[in-house]
Amino acid sequence: MRLGRDLLAQGYRFTTITPGTHGIVQARPHERPPTLRDIFGWSRPFLPEHLPPHMLAALIEAGALMGLAGHSRSTARAKR
Repeated sequence: MRLGRDLLAQGYRFTTITPGTHGIVQARPHERPPTLRDIFGWSRPFLPEHLPPHMLAALIEAGALMGLAGHSRSTARAKR
């Protein structure tokens, strides 16, 4: 998968946690632009400009982009 190779090239790392911890993190407000971990690990909403164009294109190509309230969310989760 092209997206997986792109994430590896960016040095992406994420450790899977429990659903309870995931809920706590999701409930926190985020005032900074989302990182790759926020987008692909925590499934946080993001704006298209928060991703490099080739990664956004890979998400679209894979059908793994969901729109909500002016933001997008990746339906692909990645861990490594």
